Amino acid sequence: MQERPANTAAIQRAPRGTYPARLDAGGRLKMPAKYVEHLQNIEDKSLYATIFNGLPRIFTNGSWERNLARLDNDPALKKRIAFYCDSVGGDVELDKQDRLTLPPRLREEAKLGEQTLRLRFYQDIITLYPESVYESECAEVRSTMEADQQRASSMGMGIDL
Repeated sequence: MQERPANTAAIQRAPRGTYPARLDAGGRLKMPAKYVEHLQNIEDKSLYATIFNGLPRIFTNGSWERNLARLDNDPALKKRIAFYCDSVGGDVELDKQDRLTLPPRLREEAKLGEQTLRLRFYQDIITLYPESVYESECAEVRSTMEADQQRASSMGMGIDL
């Protein structure tokens, strides 16, 4: 029997959806299996955890450098953003149990204790949502979803039934 070729597009695409992940008292975040599989298959294995726009985020696959480069036209802003993000974050890596240890200052600044977080992987960035923030964001999005989907349909997105 001939082996089917690996679906490289599926491997390179980050997992869709949100996933619960437990943060323990030591600041170790157990990563979902689909995230671990994706992280093992991307070229740039570096992971950078910090806070941006009020939420803890893990930048993967060189996304921190790409995003920081967008600020090249404003060196002073770039310097301040980089300094702040480095002051609360840092490089992290998966351990043998597929956990990341979040930097203590990040946990303190984001008020993260032992809890379950919701993780969303989008554009090479994993956002960590405390449950209350996640529920609030969901409620906000739901309030405009009917109009948003109608607008998206008018722009060509949708399913013709």
